[in-house]
Amino acid sequence: SGLDNSTNPDIEWYLNAEQLSPFLWPLLSPSRPTDVLEVGCGTQPLLPGLRALRPAAFGRLLATDVSPAGIARLSATIETQVECAVSDCRAAPQGAGTGLASQSFDLVLDKGTCDALICSEENGHADVAALASEAARLLRSQGALVVITHYQPDQHLSGEGPDQTSDARPLISALLEGLCAQAPEAHWGAEAHVPDPDDCPRVLIFKKVLRRVSRGRSPLMTAPRDVRCRLLGNAEYKKRNQ
Repeated sequence: SGLDNSTNPDIEWYLNAEQLSPFLWPLLSPSRPTDVLEVGCGTQPLLPGLRALRPAAFGRLLATDVSPAGIARLSATIETQVECAVSDCRAAPQGAGTGLASQSFDLVLDKGTCDALICSEENGHADVAALASEAARLLRSQGALVVITHYQPDQHLSGEGPDQTSDARPLISALLEGLCAQAPEAHWGAEAHVPDPDDCPRVLIFKKVLRRVSRGRSPLMTAPRDVRCRLLGNAEYKKRNQ
């Protein structure tokens, strides 16, 4: 989850809202305010900073974490425009789920929660897949799951041989498993971004697009093996989304 930097609140081990924003702006709804859920927010959520950058762009902003103490502390200091709630971001059977309505958000954000979950040798893959499954349920069509991670997908996607500590393939595999299991009728696009080649955090974007199905025809089903994660340069990404 988002790290508790109470000893030094100026430290940001992942990305802050301003650093993440170039990757989020193209994902915002062009026709209405964008509803955003942040999972595993800890005491340093992204949502207040994003709202400060573009107040009119956002609708419902909800920051969640499994820790009651963390949410109590956050609720005492965060602006009222950002809701806070104790919530498990993992779908059953791994967790209790968020309890939120299906297809009620345009973006689901994670900063470090997947990194923390995937480290477990016993339950890591299942927990990350359960987080992705819950995100897939909550996302509207054209919505996206955005994961900020210290794993480095650019290594294997560019043909390098990643070492075990930075190999993003287990994380991406678990995420795609959960997304496709929950919404196999959707087309899932996957992109990996490198905000700063000299720094660790990477941004993974999984976009959900519901297919149109002709009457009397069965919808196409998407399996994890059908989704190819693309390594997208910053210039290409910005140009494509202008």
